[in-house]
Amino acid sequence: MKKALALCASILLILSLMGCQSFDSASSELEDLSWELMFLLPEDGTDTVVVYYFLENGTVSPRSDYIIDALTTGLANAIREEGHSAKLVSRGALDRILEEQSFQLSGLADSRSQLALGKQLGADIIVTGSISPRDGYYEINAQLIRVENGVVLGGVIRSIYLE
Repeated sequence: MKKALALCASILLILSLMGCQSFDSASSELEDLSWELMFLLPEDGTDTVVVYYFLENGTVSPRSDYIIDALTTGLANAIREEGHSAKLVSRGALDRILEEQSFQLSGLADSRSQLALGKQLGADIIVTGSISPRDGYYEINAQLIRVENGVVLGGVIRSIYLE
């Protein structure tokens, strides 16, 4: 039994050293990204934040829903654990507004549409960005943007292996 466990541990170590990453690893990387984004949030107020669509090649990425859900959960946990004063608007609220306003997906890529939607949600800050396919992985560029004036407050670029 001990030999089997040692063999499994050795195989996992070799695979990780070779750069092979699992879906669970992607979740862990997105959780880390959430924490990095949380530390970029202004500490001086009670900003309302919404995680918005991520673009790939100029359109909404097919991976966007996964990224939004993971970052929303990760940010909510980070905000709570750190006792930060920011509030996070849920994805459900975003979807309801999109349905009511009949936004076309192509319009979501426009920065004016992003800021207008952020205002409708009552958000002060939107988290959005891009997903760029690379050789065997994806590069995620996530930015915090102040809805009021479009100022980028900061961002994080992270390489993530998605299946």
